[in-house]
Amino acid sequence: MSSTDIILVKHFFSDSEAGLYAALAKLGSIAFFGAAPVASVMFPFISKRHSKSEPYSKLFYLSFLIVLTISIPVVVLYKIAPVLIVKSLYGSAFIDGSEILWWFGIYMLFLGTAVLLSQFYLSIGRTKVVYIFVMAALLQIILICLIHASLLNVIQVSILSAALLVAALLLYFPRIR
Repeated sequence: MSSTDIILVKHFFSDSEAGLYAALAKLGSIAFFGAAPVASVMFPFISKRHSKSEPYSKLFYLSFLIVLTISIPVVVLYKIAPVLIVKSLYGSAFIDGSEILWWFGIYMLFLGTAVLLSQFYLSIGRTKVVYIFVMAALLQIILICLIHASLLNVIQVSILSAALLVAALLLYFPRIR
């Protein structure tokens, strides 16, 4: 889900707009890549505890909190100082898209949360969540193909797909208890 939007933007928009989108997507992904290692580290610990029938809920909740603690400040920073961030990392070349940078942060916040939840489920042997992820990715593709009047629309569709993915994964949570 983190690169499908870029491929579709390249198809539906001009080279200039696609380049702008790709640059902003790279910046937006900082919210994701800052939090993604938490899921990778959490997986073996919870898997081990689960296999030994030891409690693992606190470790999951701590991981969830860490992901939010990393991602939310990045999104807030993208909202309050997008021009400064874009200028400091790319110069003035992509300044036109700075107002939508925080939208990328929101998308990556949801995607990072979805990855954490998915890794959690996989670590305890609940593999069917993969189908939920696939459905969300297909939804993102379909919606971007239908709704792509602007770059912001593409990001908002991606946010919607990722938010629905997180909601579905959270709805699945009580089933494991």
